[in-house]
Amino acid sequence: MSITHIVLFQFKSSTDKATIDSPYIKASSGGRDNSPEGIQHGITHAFVVEFILRIRNLFAALME
Repeated sequence: MSITHIVLFQFKSSTDKATIDSPYIKASSGGRDNSPEGIQHGITHAFVVEFILRIRNLFAALME
């Protein structure tokens, strides 16, 4: 059994087509939380997505 989660992004209208059409994700991984601090507040799993640097910079600019 699997679960699919969709995360949607919208590029600004000024973003060039080459940037939009390029790959964004370098790597992804995830798993069960095993933090020894005990401050997860119910969080049981974590997922990490590593973006290609120039795309990460674009997303960071969108969040400003």
